[in-house]
Amino acid sequence: MDAVRPVVMVVDDDPLLRTCLAELLAEYGYDTLTECDGASALDLLDNLSPTSGDMPVVMLVDIVMPKMDGYQLAAALRSRGAVSTVPLIFMSSSVPDSPCCFAQDFLRKPFNVERLMAAIGRAIPARRVPSN
Repeated sequence: MDAVRPVVMVVDDDPLLRTCLAELLAEYGYDTLTECDGASALDLLDNLSPTSGDMPVVMLVDIVMPKMDGYQLAAALRSRGAVSTVPLIFMSSSVPDSPCCFAQDFLRKPFNVERLMAAIGRAIPARRVPSN
């Protein structure tokens, strides 16, 4: 029987960054769900079963995106049952004007692998982050 790999959701409007993060996270033992904006991410999350192995353990969310930005996505998630407690890590090329109470952490783009994996490890402390 195959072990279920934890899922990280990547929400970013840059297709190259989504692909790179998905490949990198796979090397570290994670499966990924990827979406190009907050509205698409909400649609996908609304269709996941809370007990499925596809529910993310953490979300990497760009702040500046079309349709629905990272702040709007974070606010919408807080009223959505099972996903309301999924830790968020915001990503952006600029530092936010003020800290957001919805985010567990913030990564300034570009970031390195060590910072990314450390942020994921802090967001889900009950799980040891796999080593490469």
